[in-house]
Amino acid sequence: GMMKKTTRDGEGYDRPTEGVELTLRLEVRDDATGAVLVEEREVSFEVASGRFCAAVEEVALLMRRGEACEVRCTDASACHDSELGLSPQAGSAVVFSLELLEFKKMDLYAVEEAERVAHCAARKEAGSCFFKKGAVRLALRRYQFVTRTLMYLDHWKDAKVKEEAVVLRRICHLNAAACLLKVGDWHEADVACSSVLREEPSNIKALFRRGQALTELGDYREAEQSLRQVLEADRDNKEAARLLLKVRQSVKSEVEQQKEMFS
Repeated sequence: GMMKKTTRDGEGYDRPTEGVELTLRLEVRDDATGAVLVEEREVSFEVASGRFCAAVEEVALLMRRGEACEVRCTDASACHDSELGLSPQAGSAVVFSLELLEFKKMDLYAVEEAERVAHCAARKEAGSCFFKKGAVRLALRRYQFVTRTLMYLDHWKDAKVKEEAVVLRRICHLNAAACLLKVGDWHEADVACSSVLREEPSNIKALFRRGQALTELGDYREAEQSLRQVLEADRDNKEAARLLLKVRQSVKSEVEQQKEMFS
């Protein structure tokens, strides 16, 4: 995992918003020998977009201006970094010294609605890049950033921008559900799909992913209902047909178990 230890407190309370430009000073050392792996340098980048490894970018989101910290990382995937030329061996520990020099302040709730949607659309794209690379948990954070930022839209004034925000939020709930299924968080996957189905009750992807989540949760009757709706709208959906067959077999064995119990 990753352990962050603050070596100097930052100023104020503000932390960088996902996707803003920031400047860090960094150095990387091998924990066991103290050997310098990456010489001290200043880097400027759009945070949480995947240019640097998670040990740099995800930790930068937690820092305040002027803060310095050390991050001890034992998870090779979180500190593998082609930009910095880092590829630690499994089982080794790497220490990042980070100092947040500057970041562009952004209050997402104070900017124009159109700018808020544009920022969230860029975050969705960042999520898709993480997902393609197999960094599912990092992709999930990006999608959930969007669904949180666009949670309350009722009071928005610009109808066209509001519609764009609704569509973007829906896509990010669906993408989040795909991530949650991959990491085995069935309950949250069901919640994400239900958020979509409240707005669009016949959304095929949401019905199918909800069917997958409910199957894993052992809620076979609800799963069957979701999957039947998928097949009513899309008769040739082989994945849904296969899963429905499995669900019906589970329902059947559940019924037989109950019969045995009460006979």
